[in-house]
Amino acid sequence: MNKQQLAAKIWASANQMRSKIEANEYKDYILGFIFYKYLSDKLEQFAKSQDFSVEDIRVLSEDDIETVIPTIILVLRQKRENSDVLIVDASKGFAKEGKSNKLRASDIKKVADTVIVRASVPRYSRLVPKLELQANDYNLNIPRYVDSSEPAESWDLYSSMFGGIPLSELDALADFWKAFPSLRATLFTDNDTPYVAPKVEDLANAIREHLEVKKYSKAFTAAFTDFTPWLRRALLEQMLTLQIPQQEALISEQIFARLASLSLIDKYHAYQILDDHWQPIAVDLEILQTEGFDASRIVDPNFVTKKKDGKDVEVQEGWKGRILPFELVQMTYHKTELDALRDKETRLSEINASLEETLESLSEEDKANDNRS
Repeated sequence: MNKQQLAAKIWASANQMRSKIEANEYKDYILGFIFYKYLSDKLEQFAKSQDFSVEDIRVLSEDDIETVIPTIILVLRQKRENSDVLIVDASKGFAKEGKSNKLRASDIKKVADTVIVRASVPRYSRLVPKLELQANDYNLNIPRYVDSSEPAESWDLYSSMFGGIPLSELDALADFWKAFPSLRATLFTDNDTPYVAPKVEDLANAIREHLEVKKYSKAFTAAFTDFTPWLRRALLEQMLTLQIPQQEALISEQIFARLASLSLIDKYHAYQILDDHWQPIAVDLEILQTEGFDASRIVDPNFVTKKKDGKDVEVQEGWKGRILPFELVQMTYHKTELDALRDKETRLSEINASLEETLESLSEEDKANDNRS
């Protein structure tokens, strides 16, 4: 990654964190992070002044990451139109990477969106009136106001021993029964007991073939029918002039708007999928704007890391497109030839497997005679 690409990535990250916050108000949110960075740098300088080695500092950093200490961010504003306090419990929003917990882009965006619109979300955030805070002697312990704990796991011994599906387990799927009102009655019996039994043998197929589920699937397809043309207009037709750092936010707004009428789908999960793929896209757009469209026709050496004499070394293994992956070009312009080649590869594998099976079926005497001949 060159200096220009790094600058674009940093700018995109800062702009993503800002989201819809006005630029002149952004300082209210970002100054705390800058101060934390200042403290972190000062701590590192102090460690070096005390003759800590780089390895010592790395170990200290890792120990700090692995320490389970709740972290809280207070957003304080001088001018307020209301006296209530928004409390957000984002402790469940992270991805586990080894021994560390990492905030994903979707976790950050969910927090930012919730704070901006001051939304009360079940088991996530709540606007707490000032009178309630006063009654609790201004105790800001988060679980006092927002309960994000998972429901206690339970086991139904009767169901385990005698069969039947507990109604309580079906009731826990209330969001699905709300989205598909007649689906539950189609799938399960109701015999006025705490347990039900399936009406059909193949539940998965019955769900797929249910009219309300098919209607939902069609609604999803309809919501994104014109999404590909929109992306083509927004990105491809303007790729040499568009403002790259703003595009991820614009695309996410389009996705959120299309998902607004569809229940059951977590829009932040969709946002994470977008973010997982956005950085390579942004880098490609940056290259196109910097080097021109001809960069899409350039191929570069494909370097891979391999072991040599017990050491990791980079060696060239073929070529790769600077912008366009070879696989995409093959699937788009040479699909017929590619399919024919794959069919021959499959046939070759079948022939090899057949030969090995034939050889294994021979007796030791047949093999010995064959060797003598």
